[in-house]
Amino acid sequence: MQSDPDMTVAQDALRNIKKAEDGKEKANQEFKAGKMEDALKSYNDTIALDPFNRKFNALILGNICSLYLKQKNHKEAMKAITKAIEYDPQYAKAFYKRGELNKEMGDWEGWERDLKRAQNLDPTLNLQGYIKENQNKVKEAKKKDYYKVLGVDKTANDSEIKKAFRKLSIQWHPDKHAGSEDQELAEKKYREIVDAYDV
Repeated sequence: MQSDPDMTVAQDALRNIKKAEDGKEKANQEFKAGKMEDALKSYNDTIALDPFNRKFNALILGNICSLYLKQKNHKEAMKAITKAIEYDPQYAKAFYKRGELNKEMGDWEGWERDLKRAQNLDPTLNLQGYIKENQNKVKEAKKKDYYKVLGVDKTANDSEIKKAFRKLSIQWHPDKHAGSEDQELAEKKYREIVDAYDV
């Protein structure tokens, strides 16, 4: 009280909370109206109001993920929802959204992992039956199609397999993506490519 008798810091914080709520509502209206670029700008402006309000910003990032999904931009949607989870590791719906995104991208193991996490965080989601229904797809995903990983036909000869491996290993080598936002994806892809070639 002595250092700030007028409580200006608290007043500023309250003003920012109100602005953030208004910004979120405005962005949601733009999204519903199909004004995607305006909505994205409004969502980002809302996050910028208070970068330390991580729980609220996680919700905004969840909305940004939905926006990118509507545009079929899976890469940006994945970045947004992963950041939402980083901001709020207890955000069950974010795990659910990321799981569904993994499913759309063919990553059934990621789908199962995220849906189980969502279910553990929020049992009211009732995902057990849904997860159980798709267990066969998860099992199939674990039996990797190494030809598909390398992008060659099952009739490919040694030379074609070696050529595909070299091309993909250059494209996805972790050193090439060090420090970039694709580093984690590159490491995963590179391991898959090396495993496929070894087999």
